[in-house]
Amino acid sequence: METTLRPILFAIGIGLLFFPGIFLLIRKTTPANKLLGISFVVIGFNLFISYLNQTGLMLEYSYFFRSASPTHYLFGPLSYFFIRYLFEPDWRLRRMDWLHFLPFVLHSFEIIPLLSLSAEEKKYWYLQYLNGPLESNPLGVLSFREHIILKSLHILTYQVLIFFLLRPYFGKWRQYLAFGHRNLFLLVSCDFVIKSFAYLAILVLFLFNHIFSNKAHWYIDMLYSLSYISCALFVLANPSVIQEAVTLEGGKVQDVEQIQQKSAEPEFFEEDDTPEDFETGNEKFKELITQLETVMESRQLYLSERMNLQTLADELGVKTYRLSKAIKEWYGLSYSDYINRYRLQYIEEKVKTDERWKSYSIESMAFQAGFGSRAAFYLAFRKVYEGSPVDFFGLKQGHESS
Repeated sequence: METTLRPILFAIGIGLLFFPGIFLLIRKTTPANKLLGISFVVIGFNLFISYLNQTGLMLEYSYFFRSASPTHYLFGPLSYFFIRYLFEPDWRLRRMDWLHFLPFVLHSFEIIPLLSLSAEEKKYWYLQYLNGPLESNPLGVLSFREHIILKSLHILTYQVLIFFLLRPYFGKWRQYLAFGHRNLFLLVSCDFVIKSFAYLAILVLFLFNHIFSNKAHWYIDMLYSLSYISCALFVLANPSVIQEAVTLEGGKVQDVEQIQQKSAEPEFFEEDDTPEDFETGNEKFKELITQLETVMESRQLYLSERMNLQTLADELGVKTYRLSKAIKEWYGLSYSDYINRYRLQYIEEKVKTDERWKSYSIESMAFQAGFGSRAAFYLAFRKVYEGSPVDFFGLKQGHESS
């Protein structure tokens, strides 16, 4: 039964990784989805190699021996860049970021002599791997055991980096859950926990391999593969999950602040309203616009991250729907776009008049101008300007990613 069931389970697992992965790679989609597709394909290949190892078929297909070893150094960077693009879709890889893939390249060159061995020689080393001590199994400059420990530390380091990326969003998790991001946070959180646990367990196993079975890491490795399989199943069951944090406008991250603002903008009005109340020539309408501009210029309420449509309406003594409609009719903008224009103008003016601002990071400028997050700033910037904030504001190089 086990002999029959194992190939079926492996085939299902490999298929659940390869097919969604290839689908995400060939379609026109976001960088986050592309990276997820690459991850699925890489893990699918590793699951195939694991199947050959666990069933002994590697003796017949020994040319695959150690072929997946370099790809283990891709797990960390791919996960990190996936999360980075998922929450910061305007972020772009710089030249220095390609150094994240240097361990993969170096290990690929390192094992070329091993991969160049004949089939019989590879069979010999495969049997040594099965029966001999891990320390005696060469994998380039380092032994098999040393590389596994290094790979585990490598991936766990990226898990720490991912934690710091997610920390600001976990701080607002109640708001994200309230505005329809439940599936996205469930996916990211569970994936983070499973991967961290799996490679922490592998690290312990190989640090104390004299206590545990040499083959125990296979089962932990399977847990890591299962985390990706469950991720693939989750995405297949919820095909919109990767888009939950993305608006329909250009695939940009939609910040909680902007969701709240949009939710406060009504689509209908009270019975005592008349069409004339919202005509641009109406005296009450023009008076409201004048009051609005006076408050915005003198009080600079937009510099507060907590300001929303309701607080601005209360400041002017009008109802939110009247203020929202007035802004749309007069400026042709939504409330959030109207406020963000002031914030962008504030940054532009500060950069021109205060030399210190040219050395500020994007995050620092965004928060001082009232944006709730880096993503909200980039979304607003792309709607108004072209190019990058560094070039537009004439900032010192390198501050876009600070």
